Amino acid sequence: MNGQGTGVNPVRALLECRMPAPGETQLAAPPERLHAPLLLVLAILGRAHVLFAPDTLILGWRQADMLSVTRNFARHGYRLFWPQIDWGGAGPGYVEMEFPLLPWLGALLQRLVGPYELLPALLPLLASFGLVFAIAAVVRRVLGPAAAFWAGAFAAVSPMTAWYTATFMPDGTMVLASVLGVLFVIRWTESERWTDLVLSGVFTSLAVLLKPTALLVGLPLLYVFALAWGRTLPKQPAFWLYGVLVLLPSCLWYAHARGLYLEYGNTFGVLKGGYEKLSSLTLLVRPVFWLRIAGRTALYLLTPAVAVLWAIGLARRPTGAAGKLFHVWTAATFTYVVVVGRGNFEIAYYQLPLLPPAAALAGAALADLAGRFGRDRRARVIRFGAFGLLVLTIFGATLVHGRRVIAGTLADARRQRENGRAVAHVTPPNSLLVVTTGYGGSRKPGEIDTPPEVFAHADRRGWFVGLHWLTSDVVAARRGEGARFLVVPREALASFMGRDADALRTRYPALPAGPDVLVLDLATPGTPASATIRR
Repeated sequence: MNGQGTGVNPVRALLECRMPAPGETQLAAPPERLHAPLLLVLAILGRAHVLFAPDTLILGWRQADMLSVTRNFARHGYRLFWPQIDWGGAGPGYVEMEFPLLPWLGALLQRLVGPYELLPALLPLLASFGLVFAIAAVVRRVLGPAAAFWAGAFAAVSPMTAWYTATFMPDGTMVLASVLGVLFVIRWTESERWTDLVLSGVFTSLAVLLKPTALLVGLPLLYVFALAWGRTLPKQPAFWLYGVLVLLPSCLWYAHARGLYLEYGNTFGVLKGGYEKLSSLTLLVRPVFWLRIAGRTALYLLTPAVAVLWAIGLARRPTGAAGKLFHVWTAATFTYVVVVGRGNFEIAYYQLPLLPPAAALAGAALADLAGRFGRDRRARVIRFGAFGLLVLTIFGATLVHGRRVIAGTLADARRQRENGRAVAHVTPPNSLLVVTTGYGGSRKPGEIDTPPEVFAHADRRGWFVGLHWLTSDVVAARRGEGARFLVVPREALASFMGRDADALRTRYPALPAGPDVLVLDLATPGTPASATIRR
């Protein structure tokens, strides 16, 4: 359907930014026919850890939560609006969380194909490949094919992106949906088709459902709408209908999720409960806050060489109205970091939404550098060789750095999984656990999220109790509610032994779970447990 009824003034100015001159693309990037296969190869290389170690798809904190929600969907009837976790004690475990589309689809996929644990995690892995091409598609429409290729390449080999978008968590899919929302609204300004505008709204709505932080994409979207309609923007019915399409589903879902929290007390910290994710003035004035955000962005999200190109891209004066889009998008991500300061400070993958505008501006900077080759054959060969060496250095360093970052993350994640499997080996199915670690420090129970790894990998339910509030009385209370075992992972053993835990160690016997986890049998008072621990 043609969009003349939308009242849109086609944004031809959107394409007035710098576009490559004839033949320039061949100098600034590989031939266009090779862009898609090369980006696919780079994306595969960036996610090679998955090919050699498929278990990485479900290793980590959030991945463990997604695994348990998927498992509970399969066991309890595929009820999309009633997600359940394993750390809700003896209750049903209904939890306030983002819209659980991925674990629900994963559970359905398991029903169709088979109960393979890794199967649901393939969905965000596929989305991580889609993110590379979506970023390239947006940049291509605004900055041309050369910048698009480099932007997609930088997104493909980003160490943080390669890890957090290729594992079983919603953040990569959320960023993909955000980028698609921008892509289709740009297409709408050119085509005037209602279908493009509706698709933009659907993808943006999905992004906000998957993570409320996707609201940051509203600023670049508003910028495109302002270019399209100018001062008549507030008078356009299509604009307000677009807003309803984006926000209404999210409002309905998060209101329902809030009700689950109020009734059952379990939350991922989406709206309230868990630790605070928003900023405070005290946090924002601390130099360590800005140093950590800058360090993560430069070292893990972009790598140093790409971060320098991003800075160059930011400093370049944009050409035409569309050339400012990624500067506006960058401003939106900066605002997001300031508003959701504590979340960004404490959680590395909160920086993922910075990737699309950063990769776009870095790609534009590199394409501009490459496009300056002279027409003289000899000069072009020399400069092209130097440029090729630069590119190989950038991507070689990025991939090596990515392997180091991922290797460090995997070591800890695999240890958590092995702890869970050791617990599963010595405890009966359906038994309730009390898991204790030092996570949260001195914070109160309602101020932290719950570490889910032991529960998910052991396939057991129960309660988390932080070491700083673990007492014999607390254990006795949980025991009265049905807790059968107390679990202390290796990283918490030293603190546990150093506390006033003699009553627990002497009253309850330890099970032979191995050197990396202590499991006390709360149902059988008897032999002291301390002698079974390898220190």
